[in-house]
Amino acid sequence: MGCLSCQRPGGCYAPAATELTDFNFKYPMYVIATAELLKLERMLPHQELLSSGVLTKWTPEMQGRVICVSHQWLGYSEPDPRGEHLDTLKRVLSRLMDGTIRRVELFWLQKLLFRTNKELRTFNWREELPHMYVWMDYISMPQVLHTSTPQKQHMVAAAKAVKSIPAYVERCALLLVLAPVCSHFDTGVVCNYASWRERGWCRLEMMVALFARNDIRVMVCPGPEATPYFIWPFDMIWMPAGEGKFSCCALGHPFGMCDKTHLRGVLEDMFDAKVHHLHETGRHTEQRYYALHREVLMCGLPGSGDSGSGASFGANSSLVKILREERQRIGQLQNMGNRLEALRTVLHWSAQDEEDAKKTGCSLLLWAAFSGDAGAVRELCADPATTIDTTLKQNVPDLPCMFKGLTPLIAAMGHANFEVVDALLQARANPEAVTAQRYDALMSATITGKSRNVAEWLRRFPKWDLRRTDVLFDATAVRVVGGSASDRVATMRALLDAHADVGDREMLIASSAWQDDSEPEVLKILLERGCDVNVPWEPSSLKLKAFFKLCRLCEHSDGGRFMAECAAFAGNTALHFAAKRGDVSLARFLVKARAEPRKNYQGRTPLEVAQHLFGGTVPPLLRSALLGEDALLALQGPEEEAALPPPEVAVVA
Repeated sequence: MGCLSCQRPGGCYAPAATELTDFNFKYPMYVIATAELLKLERMLPHQELLSSGVLTKWTPEMQGRVICVSHQWLGYSEPDPRGEHLDTLKRVLSRLMDGTIRRVELFWLQKLLFRTNKELRTFNWREELPHMYVWMDYISMPQVLHTSTPQKQHMVAAAKAVKSIPAYVERCALLLVLAPVCSHFDTGVVCNYASWRERGWCRLEMMVALFARNDIRVMVCPGPEATPYFIWPFDMIWMPAGEGKFSCCALGHPFGMCDKTHLRGVLEDMFDAKVHHLHETGRHTEQRYYALHREVLMCGLPGSGDSGSGASFGANSSLVKILREERQRIGQLQNMGNRLEALRTVLHWSAQDEEDAKKTGCSLLLWAAFSGDAGAVRELCADPATTIDTTLKQNVPDLPCMFKGLTPLIAAMGHANFEVVDALLQARANPEAVTAQRYDALMSATITGKSRNVAEWLRRFPKWDLRRTDVLFDATAVRVVGGSASDRVATMRALLDAHADVGDREMLIASSAWQDDSEPEVLKILLERGCDVNVPWEPSSLKLKAFFKLCRLCEHSDGGRFMAECAAFAGNTALHFAAKRGDVSLARFLVKARAEPRKNYQGRTPLEVAQHLFGGTVPPLLRSALLGEDALLALQGPEEEAALPPPEVAVVA
């Protein structure tokens, strides 16, 4: 029997069982065998499946063979009223087992951008899946059913299960994101991968997978016939669970306490345990990066107080002691007057690290810039021994924005506030510096959604050349907004106020529509500025043109999703991008803005692109949106309708 975690054919039961003992169960972990899951005709609650004997209690022998399924509930009272998620899950598992899905590759952009190897190359789905298990919230955790008098024992058991989430996820080897294009049973709102990324509980599951000690792969399933793909969830730093959407808030907290009150303790325990583990195993770059972003990842959650006590969330006795000491140390550091000494303590910075930094470029000033601590930055800049423009000597693909050539100034623009940026500029940091991918400081702030830094930078440098481009996509800063992690509207406004080019050569509508979290509000701003909704994205350099042409030539012989995604990029209009992602809301917006079903470089219309990437069957909601059928426009809520530009603005000659 093989292992999904390490892909070793002989399994890794003993080592894995020894390693993964940081968190204990407050409520037992129950899983369902894939063979039993495939027999289900509808998704049943945990209590019912447990009483019928369908579930199995986790044992160490299952290590490396459990799949955690994460999905957005399609109803308030039950997760899958029409059976769409269960049908999709069963179909995807069946296709993996029968070999219809030949391989699962990393998301095309991450593979292209980071050259990372976060994908399964040797795992034999056909042989292994029949012997694996599935953990899924509704099936594996006690449910407080929406009745007039919810049973107290179920509420107590459910609370214990929530506290056991770190223990559950650390026993899994794969997080399967189940995100077909559907509509919410109670609200009619479209649910897909983009909406999954907005949900608080879904973000929690992703963050817990990121913080787990073992290497948990994340696989996205956008539809029953679509080819799934892997992602590396480093961008969770810009999607904290506390800033996600929660049904309890939408329903007015019918059971009293907000779900967010449970989350901080869960995340704090897993986060601190992960940082400690990274330090103990010598993965210092990752340990330092995450240690400096602790509060960023906790954004939107209630204050810590005693929520993360260690023992409350299933940590074993040794970890309880470690977490207690870590939190006491953090508390002491927050009261220290010497900011630089506090930073050194958080980073476990030594004299040897100072020597190593001369070779790696991971200097103390770089970490100070990431931390956003202006006091520490000023202290370091005042030291004559500090090199202000030290550069990172190689890419760090497992961490966001850690590119070769990164300087403290570029890092500060993307991760700190402008006070830190100003301190570096006063120390004569080079504002013209770029990374190996030709990202400058302004692009760094743009891609991370630091809109205030963008605005302040352009005020400081009013003649800044906004025509600068990166290496990979020849993208200007205003085009980079399309791939931004957050705050796109304010960032776009800041660039447009600085007279960024909105001509056809910038392809701004298409450039702002390709990402999973694309916002119609950004497109509305661009339409008001006269941008043409039908201008396609086109490669400008000979290198890019050759690359995308090669992808189109190799698509059929390769047969993989990576090649299919790359082949279906050049020549796409915004409507093509909405179609390939299953973004129904954006497709409706664009059709109403007079987007036309033009053909891309493959000779495919948006509908044909959707048909290709969704495995031959276009989701009905998406098909109707692309065809502009008025009957389904009624599904739009008043907020979506209000966001649409009036016809006289949307119509572009």
